[in-house]
This record gives sequence, structure tokens and C-alpha cells, in this order.
Amino acid sequence: MIVAGAFMAPATVASAAGKRCPAGTEDAVIAAYADVFSRATPLPADQRAASLDGADRPAVRALLDTWLASPIGASTTVTVNDVRCRSASRAGVDADLVLAGVPLPEVMPTGRAVRENGTWKVATSTFCTRMILEDPALADAGVCAR
Repeated sequence: MIVAGAFMAPATVASAAGKRCPAGTEDAVIAAYADVFSRATPLPADQRAASLDGADRPAVRALLDTWLASPIGASTTVTVNDVRCRSASRAGVDADLVLAGVPLPEVMPTGRAVRENGTWKVATSTFCTRMILEDPALADAGVCAR
């Protein structure tokens, strides 16, 4: 199990078809999840945004910046349990929400990572899912509305 921001043990990288992700994919996806979701690790907002798909869109960046400035969720992180490559630019990510060191398995649905210009990033939809856990109103308005 790997806590975003703290490596504990290797994650599994097999896809549903049993194929392995290309070398380096697992580490890159885990690093992207850590950059975005591990607020215990001090990183500039621009570095976090660089690991988030869609952060170049003002509404996505504003949500990221608002979340980073809020004390809500400051003691949470995400544990990546499994990375499955679906294509050269898409991966499924099984991850658990960890609140104050306590894993909450199955709270987060399967997430996604996308590869843009050679860089793996947390998909906007996964970021929104995580944000909606803290503020359900986000599901009804703004960039995360469904």
C-alpha cells in the first residue's frame, strides 16, 4: 500500500487484462496523486496544479487553490493501492481516502490518471470526486457539477 506522499510498499500495476503498465507509470501516477492530494507535503500550488489535469482551466485551478487555502481536509491524503493501464494515456487508480492516518477503504470510487505530453496527472473527474466528499454542494454547481 502506498500513501500519497509516503512510500510504504509497492503498489500493484497489473491491468484487468494482466498486462503491465509501461516502466515508470506506477511511480509517476503515485507521484501525481501525492502532489495533488497530500497537503502534509509542502508544495507550491503551481507544482500541485502541474499534476492535475485541467488545472489550466480557471475553474479547476480556483477549486484547487480554494481547497489548499482551507483547513478542511488538511489532515487527509490518499493511499494508492493499484494502478491499471487502460491505454498509453489512461489509467485506472484504486485509492483509499486516509483521514488523520485512518484509512477509509471504498470511500473513493475508482479514480483515473491521464497522460498529457508525457506527464501523468490526476484526472479532473477524480479531483472533483475527492472534493465532493468534503463539500457535497460541489456536485450541484461549478466545475464538478454532474
